[in-house]
Amino acid sequence: MTPYTFDISRLRRGHSYGNSLVYCTLDAKSDLLEAAQPHRGGLRDSVTQAYYLHGWTLTVLTASGAAFEPAQTTFTPLYQETELRLLDASVFKRFFVPYENNHLRSAHYVLRSQGAARPATVRCRIVLPAGASASRARHPSADARGKPSAHDYLAITYPQGFAGVLWATGPLVSMPDAPRAAFEDALSV
Repeated sequence: MTPYTFDISRLRRGHSYGNSLVYCTLDAKSDLLEAAQPHRGGLRDSVTQAYYLHGWTLTVLTASGAAFEPAQTTFTPLYQETELRLLDASVFKRFFVPYENNHLRSAHYVLRSQGAARPATVRCRIVLPAGASASRARHPSADARGKPSAHDYLAITYPQGFAGVLWATGPLVSMPDAPRAAFEDALSV
């Protein structure tokens, strides 16, 4: 199937994706559409209709704090990708819901940069359902030389008794509290 690419100014919202266990609708910038919208927002369970996330936005910043701006979005059957631009550099933000990986209750962002300026910070804002909580957690590991190290991530606990994680390839730098169970974490890349 042919991918379709549109200038961001021509789009009102994005595509819907899902598998046998979860589904969601994205906005024009390839962020998870907030559930406050009058249609299928958030990341939801396909069977129980319970929300895992009411919203998830991802912003890319340079070391000086300048934000990459959405320019165009590409739609394919497997993913939606938005090109974020700043001067002569681009970051491609790809969102997908897996079909077969034994972790079907998940959604993923993959970032790829191109050009002169390398992104320094990825900022995520998630909106959790009522009763859910998030906390900083640490996964112990070792570097290539065997020296002990650790990787911080965001651990989410839901009122139904199950858990989730927000994990990145870079370290979790901060996690300030915000109203409505929204959390913003800055991840160094």
